[in-house]
Amino acid sequence: RVGAVATTADGSRVISGVSDGTLWVWDLFGTEPQDEYEERVRYTNAKVVLIGESGSGKTGITVRLAHNLPPSRWPSTSGVWATQWPLKDLPKEAGWDREVWLWDFGGQADQRLIHQLYMDHTAAVLLMFDADQDTVLPGLREWQQAIARSIPSSVPVLLLAGRTDVGARFHRPRVQEFAHQSGYQFFETSAETSLGIPEIRNTLLKTIPWATLEQHNSPARFKRLKDEILQIRDEGEVTLATFKELESLLSNRLPADFEFTSVELITVISLLDSPGIVKELSFGTY
Repeated sequence: RVGAVATTADGSRVISGVSDGTLWVWDLFGTEPQDEYEERVRYTNAKVVLIGESGSGKTGITVRLAHNLPPSRWPSTSGVWATQWPLKDLPKEAGWDREVWLWDFGGQADQRLIHQLYMDHTAAVLLMFDADQDTVLPGLREWQQAIARSIPSSVPVLLLAGRTDVGARFHRPRVQEFAHQSGYQFFETSAETSLGIPEIRNTLLKTIPWATLEQHNSPARFKRLKDEILQIRDEGEVTLATFKELESLLSNRLPADFEFTSVELITVISLLDSPGIVKELSFGTY
């Protein structure tokens, strides 16, 4: 006699409690009852957006924060570029991961309206300006208005003076006063020398509202596939691939004992396509 039934969080299995005290775990996508649970991971991620004028050094700060690399290897951003920053230095529970999605928005004026459409679910904002400019406050006030239109006032904003290794002609007292009045924490930074990077990291880890962010629970294989696809993308050598090419590339890169099915890979690609991290094209299998 079945006395209780429950569905797992991802909808892939049903657990039935039987009157003799046993539990049965049913795989909805297979035909055999499972004797044990598949390894799963719990994780949450925070979306952090970098905005500001073109040439202020946003891409360099993104690369330095995420990969601790100098900016010279990376071109300036046109549009939006996002990357994963695993928070390996955060204390965590067993099986629990936290990560940041860094969204680097291009600073071109004709793109700002479009950017506002992509700021939902933002956990923190990095607002940057070029430290080697004489007049920065008018531009910062425009960005402040754009933030107010798109993001709740409870979202923390960090104000960054970028490229200080090139020069620092900005009026420091006026900018500090602007930051104080706006409730922004202020940092002077350089992606080339790593100035301010440790402080920004620590501040983000403390100010991101982790407890209120959506929590995810998925098979460990899914996360392993996701992380490897992101690694391929961030390396920049593969920008367009068919499904079969990507499947083959993953098989060659992952350990020989790591097995995955085409259905699992399709699911992972769909999960990455939803936030725009990887784009599944509407023609062919690209």
